[in-house]
Parts: sequence; structure tokens; C-alpha cells
Amino acid sequence: MSAMNNVNRKPTCLVLAALFALLIAGACVSQQSYAAEAAASDTTTDATNNDSTSDGETLPKEDETAATPASMRVIPYPDANRHRSVLSYLSLYQRDNEAVMLVAGERSFYGLYLPERNGKAQGGILILHDIDQHGQWPTLITPLREQLPDYGWNTLAIEMPMTPNPAIPSRSEYSATSSETTAVVEDENSDAGASESPATSATDTTANPQIKPDPIDSAGISKSDELDTTPQDLAAENNAPLPRLERLPALPQSATPVEDDVTTEPSADDRYRQQVREQIQAGINFLNQRGQLNIVVIASGESAPWAADYVQQQQRDSNNAKGITLIMVDAREHRLSRIQLNQRLEGLDIPMLDLVTADNRETPFQLQQRAGAMAHKHMRKYQQIILPTSANNSDLATRRIRGWLKTHAAGTEISSR
Repeated sequence: MSAMNNVNRKPTCLVLAALFALLIAGACVSQQSYAAEAAASDTTTDATNNDSTSDGETLPKEDETAATPASMRVIPYPDANRHRSVLSYLSLYQRDNEAVMLVAGERSFYGLYLPERNGKAQGGILILHDIDQHGQWPTLITPLREQLPDYGWNTLAIEMPMTPNPAIPSRSEYSATSSETTAVVEDENSDAGASESPATSATDTTANPQIKPDPIDSAGISKSDELDTTPQDLAAENNAPLPRLERLPALPQSATPVEDDVTTEPSADDRYRQQVREQIQAGINFLNQRGQLNIVVIASGESAPWAADYVQQQQRDSNNAKGITLIMVDAREHRLSRIQLNQRLEGLDIPMLDLVTADNRETPFQLQQRAGAMAHKHMRKYQQIILPTSANNSDLATRRIRGWLKTHAAGTEISSR
């Protein structure tokens, strides 16, 4: 049995010895790796210290010297994307020849031009789209632009500028007013007087208990005050001589207008009004250069006040506006127009069509007021037509405008010889 036990113990001891040797070897390897890492970190630290402290100066790190790129701020401009999409659409269908570039002041803009396809020229039509639209708007604008050339009209739909946003009102800072400050001071004085008056009155009465206070009348004046002031004293105070005037006061200098060299910059609203007039004039000039002297301006929505403003300006500058016809479709007021649309129309002596479709935003009362104002001024050349609600309202409006143009604005071709 003892021999068997010795035999069984030998493998166990050998296994334990092997495990113990493995543990010792692992500890040695970990110590060596730790020593190697510590030596490497010491070397890196020494190199960094040598670089930063060489010549007594601290060298900046690469991350600090690298300039951070400035963040780009993108301002959204939806109108530019809208108009750019129109030009992309035309190029996609190989209709680039319809797009023309016009210049108004220092700004260039696009227009969509189609010549007449009938052989009997009637004139030129300038089409102004509504706000937040473009020259290829599928409702009303595109049917007019593409169908009227079949009846002898040259059409030009121009881009209208974007209406500027209302200016943000300045925010006033809060400041304590003089009245509030005075009220606070008076409250402090009244509190101080209230705290001192009982003590003072008590001192006066206790110091001389035999002295009785003078009776005070309803006006708050005691008899002692009345005795102190005699009529002679009052007369002397009222008749006291004024101080001697040594010299006359200086006369105020005459207010002469001083010309200020600094010119005030026009506001965004004024720039918008000027830009609209310039773009309409550029469109009219484009049609005139192609021999179109009979001009019809078709304005949709909020473009109607600007079309009436241009016609009124032409009539004022040349004493007449012959050769110009105005057609308004669902006309309404514009926020930046200084004169109401009805007042502008009252002074125009030209053929005018006021077409009202199912897309109109005016109330029936406003439409009635406009027609009544024209009748009151005996404007025989003005006509208001209200279209019935129809599923194909765009085509109905196009046919109605084409028929009205044939009756009231048809031109004749003049020989160039």
C-alpha cells in the first residue's frame, strides 16, 4: 500500500511543480513588459520635454498650430432654386432657346420668350407671374405663354424679384424713468419724516409743557404765521425791483440748411420697388427692340399693382400711354405698394381687363368696390369679368383673354420700308 501511495503522489507533485514554474515564468514576462513600457514612456517624455524647452521657448503642438476651418453659413434662397429649376427644365426638353437674359440696373435676370407663330403679328405680351411663382408656372402662366403665339402674339414671361421680409423692429432697453426715481425718493423721504415726526413733537411738548401750540385754521396757517407776515411786507415782496439787465440776449442764429455729405442708403423695400420697375422696363425694351410696339401687360396676383404703377408712370412721363393695354388676373394688393390698386386704376386711360377666376383671394365686397370705383370715375375702358367655377379654369381664362385681346388690343403690322 505504501508503494502504491508513493506512486500516486509522484504525478501529483510533478503537476504542481509544473504549474508553479509556469506562474513564475508569467510573472517574469509581465515584469519585463512593464519595464519595457516604462522605458518607452520615459523616452517619449524626455523627447517632448527637450522639444518644448529647447532655447527656453515652448513650442506649440501641431493641433494648436493647425487653424480650424471657419464654419460655412448657408443662407436659404428658395427663389433662386426655383428659377434655376425652370432653366434646367427647359434644357432637359431642349428648349434652351426660349430663355433670354435681361439686364435691369446692375442685376441680370432671365425671361422666357416665344415669337408669334401665325404670320400675322398682333403685338408683344409681357407676362408677370404672381409672388412665389416663376415664368413656367403651370397654372395660367404657361398656357398664356405657349398658346398666345399661335394667334400672332409674341410672349415674354420675366422673372419677378423676391419680396423682402419685413424688418425686425428694434428692441428698446428698459431704463428707470425720472418719475419712478422721484417716486422712490419721495417714498424714502416720507418714511424718514414719519419716523422722525413723533419724536420731534414729543420733544417739543415735553420740553415746554406750559407752551400751548397755536391753533391752526382749515388752510393750515397758524396765527403766529399770520402775525409775522404784514401787508406791507407782502407789498414790498411783490414790488421788488428786477435785477439790472447788463446786455440783451443773443439772437438765435438763422437756420441755414446744411448739406450732408453722407447719403442715406435706401431701404430694402425701396430697392425692391426700384428693381421691379427696372425689370418691367427691361422686358418692354426687349419687346420694342424686336419691333413690337403694341404692348400688353398681363399681371397675375400681387404683380398687378406694379404693372399699374409702370403704366401710370409711362402715362405721366409721356402725357399718354398709347400702345399699352393692361390685363389683371386675380389682382390683389401688394404689401410694399404705397398707393392702393383702385387709386392707380382710376388714373389710367387705357383698355383694362380685370379677370377674376376661381383662384381669386379677394372678397366679393372688394371686387364690387373696385368695379364701383371705376364706374364712379366713368372709366369706360375698364371691364371686370368674373369666371364661373370650372374644372379647367386655366384654359377658360386663356380663351377669355384671347377673345378680349382680339376685340380691344389687336394691333396691325407696320411695314419697315
